[in-house]
Amino acid sequence: MVKPMKKPYKYDAFISYRHADLDRFVAENLQKQLEWFKIPGSLKKDKKLSRTKIERIFRDKDELPLTNNLEDPIRKALEESEYLIVICSPRLKESLWCRKEIETFISLHGRENIFAVLVEGEPAESFPEELLYREKTVTHPDGSTETVKEEMEPLAADVRGKNKRDVLKVMKTEKLRLIAPMLGVGFDDLKQRHREQKLKKILGFTAAGAAVCLAFGVVSTAMVMQIREQKKQIQIQNDSLAEQAAQISSQNDILSREQALSLAEESGRLLKKGDRIGAMQTAISALTEYDGIAMPYTAQAQKALADSLYVYNRTGDFLSRYEVKTDSVITDMQSSGDMSYYALKESAGDITVKESEYGHTVGKLAGLPGYSDGGMFFIDDSRLVYQNEEKELLVFDAKTGENEKPELPGSAYNYYLSEDRTRIAVSGYNYLRIIDAEDYTEVQNLDEYCKEQTGQIYFNEDSTAVVLTLRNSDDVMSEDRRLLYLGLTDDTKRYSDWKTAYVEDVAFKDGCMYVLTYENRDELYSVFDSYLEAYEESTGKLLYRKEYKNVMLNDILFSRGDDDSMLLYGSYEADAVSRKNGEVYLRAETGISGIVYAEAVNGANLYSYITSDGCQYIMSYENNVSFTHGVTFDCFADRIYYTVRLAKGFVMATHTENRAVCYQRFYPTDDTLTDKTPDRENTEVLWGNEVQETAKEKGYVLPKLAEGIFYNEDKTITFVTYQDSSLRMYDTASGELLAEITDTPGDASEYYGKDAQGNYYVGFGSWAYMMSPGNENLAFLRGMAQIDESGKLLTTDNLDNYYLCPVYTLDELLAMAEADVVKYTQNEITE
Repeated sequence: MVKPMKKPYKYDAFISYRHADLDRFVAENLQKQLEWFKIPGSLKKDKKLSRTKIERIFRDKDELPLTNNLEDPIRKALEESEYLIVICSPRLKESLWCRKEIETFISLHGRENIFAVLVEGEPAESFPEELLYREKTVTHPDGSTETVKEEMEPLAADVRGKNKRDVLKVMKTEKLRLIAPMLGVGFDDLKQRHREQKLKKILGFTAAGAAVCLAFGVVSTAMVMQIREQKKQIQIQNDSLAEQAAQISSQNDILSREQALSLAEESGRLLKKGDRIGAMQTAISALTEYDGIAMPYTAQAQKALADSLYVYNRTGDFLSRYEVKTDSVITDMQSSGDMSYYALKESAGDITVKESEYGHTVGKLAGLPGYSDGGMFFIDDSRLVYQNEEKELLVFDAKTGENEKPELPGSAYNYYLSEDRTRIAVSGYNYLRIIDAEDYTEVQNLDEYCKEQTGQIYFNEDSTAVVLTLRNSDDVMSEDRRLLYLGLTDDTKRYSDWKTAYVEDVAFKDGCMYVLTYENRDELYSVFDSYLEAYEESTGKLLYRKEYKNVMLNDILFSRGDDDSMLLYGSYEADAVSRKNGEVYLRAETGISGIVYAEAVNGANLYSYITSDGCQYIMSYENNVSFTHGVTFDCFADRIYYTVRLAKGFVMATHTENRAVCYQRFYPTDDTLTDKTPDRENTEVLWGNEVQETAKEKGYVLPKLAEGIFYNEDKTITFVTYQDSSLRMYDTASGELLAEITDTPGDASEYYGKDAQGNYYVGFGSWAYMMSPGNENLAFLRGMAQIDESGKLLTTDNLDNYYLCPVYTLDELLAMAEADVVKYTQNEITE
């Protein structure tokens, strides 16, 4: 039975789960398998489905509390999700957050679209009451009513297994129980069609041409084998078989062109996912040779090569520079002091250290396995502190490749670096020491506090004092905390006058100590308030206490200028506040896109932060005027989790993949800078109803979608822009379709003219397409201004600078690409 059409949702489903190891493992892998699921083609053809694909599943990365604020990001995600998938284990009933998510979804959408996934235990002990029962009003014969619990049987998938490998094996089939109702089909039908699709896929591996658009690797192998075989036939033909040899040669030409086009398409796909060097290598193969076979020229391959080189992208946008791969999921990233190196930690424990310029690996380390972030940091420009599998503290030098092991009483549980990078606090089972960050010698023995110490250790500005987070009772499970300010060069010992369960950050500036905390104002809905307390460091005197309602703030950043501001930020809000009194100068709320990175920028009143959707914001204020400016990354993923700063950009990763992508701004070189500015007149464009009448009269395609018409300089080419963001070029005299481009950035309405090589340019504003004299698309340009009288391109960046850009020949493009590939792929170390 096909479900009726419903309102559009942003998410196909919301996954609710307890953030324990197995529950998280199932949730992460289920999200991947649902989003990657390919609906069988036969099902799409034979059935009227309620959806054609599963695009987006929401899974919160942290155990975020639900609030009673309608603008809360989790509630908003629940509102925008069509289905709720509950990961059920005996631990689920202990989570108030998960149960509130279920209750909220039921109140918003009812019970029909809730699925359960059993990962451990029996249904009775793992399914929450919200799924097993619903309240029902019963009317008795005497007219009285009674509210009773009616037993329910939720739609459930069973993925229980002896280990995680078994769970993944079972999930391959059980996921279909969830997908079937989402598509509006039966489970058995979907299971059979899925099996048939897999069988066809296996059988299809032997077909040479039929899988060109479905499996790039299979197509490439099949084509190469066929081309080689046919070349062999050509070589053995004698004069009497000349005609047959010619036919085989013609077939080879067709196959070679298809191969080149397939490679060009693959190059574009790789660039889109952030693998710029892979895209470049693939485009080179498409234009030279692939697996020993010469490839014919195609304009598509030349465009793919130009796109991957960014030679015509002149705006200075953040673009992918290179991709790095790891063996398992990335769980943490850190960069060195001068940002010339960075380290990637994996769930399996491995740590890969890379130089930031080209992503070359300079070290592979065996770290401590686990999914939690943290546990490593750079002391300076090259030395990385980390733990091995035995929880020993080690220091790796990226410049020398050597490891050092500081002398400590035992395994290191936690360790923290001072702000001036001169001291390291290390705590173990029965010790707490302060060591020198240069030679690792002991500076202070604080063992007497190790049993009370819990949470982070903070240093003041010059590392002459530390702040310890201590338990305030003998109960080791108590969340009651207090702070101890302890002098390292004198006898100062000062406890905080207040108690708090949640200390988020402690920071020092100009003789003041700032403490950022939060508390849960409503236990049922988990509504949080944050507090900033400022103390005079020398006396411990409280200067002020500022409250920030309905927000959880986690970190403190000080301005790099001479102003009195600092930035307080959490996952979904950033506040620029006064250090003098905590008053808010500027507040930025990010909605559902969390803050994944923040820094103070050189200059007064200036901060930057990056959100999980790949957008960078600049926060500034002056003379009580504030603004927030956004710059979008050409991002490889919908949701970024880790971001660190590098010397020339950023490296970013999700929390579900084994790869990261380095981004940087690509500006033109200074030697092409010019004082020239655009002086051309805008192109005359015909708009309105007359456009559709003209398109119909001329016999152009889709005349009812035609939106605007304009011409080249001698009116031999007619350009028609369409409402579906497509652009088509016609021969004005004959009406013949010369070329078409789909998915343009906007309504094309500008003809820029021709360059010295005869290529013509069409687009709008600062974007344009380079079209060859034969009407083939050779490049997409960002920052286009006009054609210079010399035939070069006058382009502009996002800082309003103008440059003269040459039009590169194919040989020049290949030479640049081959040189770049060498830079990025040489000098890689091997395990």
